[in-house]
Amino acid sequence: MEVRPLKTFIIYARKDTVLKDELLLHLQLLVRKNLIVQWNDADLLPGEEWENRILHELDASDLVLLLVSADAMHSEFIRKKELHTALEKKRVGKTRIVPILVRAYAWEEEEDLAGLQMLPRNAGHDNRIYPVKNWGDKDSAWASVCRDLIKLVKELQSVEIQKGLVIDANDAQKEPNLLKIEKAKRDLVSRKKPTIAAPLNLNKILVKRDFAKKEPVNTEPLDLNKNSSRLEPTGKKPAIIIPKFKNGQIIQDLTNTPEMVFVEGGTLKMGSNDGEEKEKPIHEVTVSPFWIGKYPVTFEEYNRFCTATGHERPNDATWGRGRRPVINVTWIDAEAYCQWLNTKTNLSYRLLSEAEWEFAARGGTLSKGFIFAGGNELDEVGWYKENAGSTTQPVGAKKPNELGSYDMSGNVWEWCGDGWHDSYQDAPIDGRPWKVRGNRLSRVVRGGSKFNDAHSCRAAHRHCIDSNRKYPNLGFRLAKTV
Repeated sequence: MEVRPLKTFIIYARKDTVLKDELLLHLQLLVRKNLIVQWNDADLLPGEEWENRILHELDASDLVLLLVSADAMHSEFIRKKELHTALEKKRVGKTRIVPILVRAYAWEEEEDLAGLQMLPRNAGHDNRIYPVKNWGDKDSAWASVCRDLIKLVKELQSVEIQKGLVIDANDAQKEPNLLKIEKAKRDLVSRKKPTIAAPLNLNKILVKRDFAKKEPVNTEPLDLNKNSSRLEPTGKKPAIIIPKFKNGQIIQDLTNTPEMVFVEGGTLKMGSNDGEEKEKPIHEVTVSPFWIGKYPVTFEEYNRFCTATGHERPNDATWGRGRRPVINVTWIDAEAYCQWLNTKTNLSYRLLSEAEWEFAARGGTLSKGFIFAGGNELDEVGWYKENAGSTTQPVGAKKPNELGSYDMSGNVWEWCGDGWHDSYQDAPIDGRPWKVRGNRLSRVVRGGSKFNDAHSCRAAHRHCIDSNRKYPNLGFRLAKTV
């Protein structure tokens, strides 16, 4: 049995944006373990009243992380609005505040922080508190923070278990909205008005489910043009919205987020005997369903992330931005972009595994056995050194592959989630990213680029680049877990 993840809010000063982004990356461990869900003001939508939304999200939070620095503690908005609201919630036992010292500051003199355990604690120095910036290795500081937060969250969740606020873990994995429904049921018991956490999606099917039998008893399309009173509490079993998707179906989770193409799961013979040893041995891999970016991430999409987070904008090599694929991004940059989307949407964006990439490039279960992604003539489906000229090209100008995904052969190399291995010997057979051995920095890249010949643009070809390097022919494409 498990309880809901704790809604986590981060208070920080603008000058600490880079440190906040580093924390978000490390907190992804807690997100994957279903311990927390995150919100910070990078999730604000264009035109939204930012102060009202911030205070609303803060009021709904279970856990508040305060990044402590002189800039933060001398910010009038943080002190009078955000910290004041958090402290009021703490006084009535509705939230827990964890201060994290990110830059040197005389925090001991702050009355508002009295009695709060500060992080990070340096185990090598009698658990003394050292600012994150002062640690020789900031990753070690964030790892220390995460270890303490994991202990805290598990402690808080154990309290919910004792109160009976639990659900079956298997049901939670099968039904992503079950946690929301359980909260609505508890609200009804306490005579609170239940709220709908997300807008209804016309592409989904409403299924009434018998929770005792764990099986559907009635299925009908949801028609919002009809009387929707059945969505109000009636005392009947709550309804779950279950997505139904087909190969090639396209969705866009929010305005201005990348378009995603659905890929049904299946089996492929991964690798090739026509290339180098690194493409061997050919082996069978079974891939679960997933979503893949219709295009590589573009400059206009990546720029929104940079604007929202203060992340450095990559150089476009004077070729132009807009709908051209983003370039000059490291593997770490790509991971940070995925994390930002996850906090913005509460979904599971990530980089493709190498197996997922090749499965999709070959057309998935619709594959026609092409050499390149979408055909046997590279000129028709991709940009490479013979036809690209001196620049990358806007996405979507060539033919798509069988699934409806563009530019998987040529234009830019694409980062994958896997660490590099010199061959497929002992590779995973379930489509997961292959873990890195030791401290190797090299990560898999796929697809070839506008600088490469046709051989490098084959669906089977693979290459590696250090995760901290950036190049003008290297970008990335998104995946999203179903």
